[in-house]
Amino acid sequence: MTDARDHALAGYRLGFSFTPLDGKRPIQQGWSERDRPVWPEICSWLDDGCNLGLRTGRASGITVIDLDGPATEVAYYLPATMHVVTGSGGIHLYYAHRGNLNNSRGKLLSPLTGRPMPDVDVRGDGGQVVYPGSLHPETQSLYMWGEQKPQSLHDFAPFPRHLLPKEHVPRRPVLAPQINSDVAKKRAWRYAETCPRSVAGGNGHGQFFAVACRAWDFGLHESEVRELLHWFSANKSDPPWADHEIEHKLKSSRSKAKNV
Repeated sequence: MTDARDHALAGYRLGFSFTPLDGKRPIQQGWSERDRPVWPEICSWLDDGCNLGLRTGRASGITVIDLDGPATEVAYYLPATMHVVTGSGGIHLYYAHRGNLNNSRGKLLSPLTGRPMPDVDVRGDGGQVVYPGSLHPETQSLYMWGEQKPQSLHDFAPFPRHLLPKEHVPRRPVLAPQINSDVAKKRAWRYAETCPRSVAGGNGHGQFFAVACRAWDFGLHESEVRELLHWFSANKSDPPWADHEIEHKLKSSRSKAKNV
């Protein structure tokens, strides 16, 4: 399960939330309502031979379009983004989650005809998809990233909301509430502690900015985001960022964050 562990760790560092699967089926009762698991817990699932499911929607900041069979041809006409080749030869298109999007089937409009595609699933809030490194229960083939693996949250294009019927998309997205709680803080700090370092000349700007955006998405207040960024600068940045640079990242990331 080395490949599965490597894939899982990379996703965990991006802030993704997982759930253990038996094949494609979630094992845990109430899995969609659970807190984000810690890394040792994920490792224990893998050691037990479980597949991993990515919890879609707000839980991971990702919405997935699930294409299978003839529908895979539509992928060429959808906005380019990171994708996974499934164990059955289908395609999972990973998009940045935007506002309030639930699971749906047969609602997504074809970019070619403008008509609903009956066999296409959208996995949003309350959903999950089998994650790379896992085995398809029937073909025993691996789910794998396509040509590239994501390096940061900026690698995911925004979900194409214009391809959902108007009645399926709220006029104003329902945003995640700002939660000033120990749980939100712990999740944000746990994420920051597992992130790669911000290194000058090695996309350090992008990494630091991604941490800032994700901190807002966890529901922290401005003072809490500022505290986390100063810690990340002092402990995981080479060289540390100046105070005015941190303040600039704080303000600019707020406008890019998904849940503010």
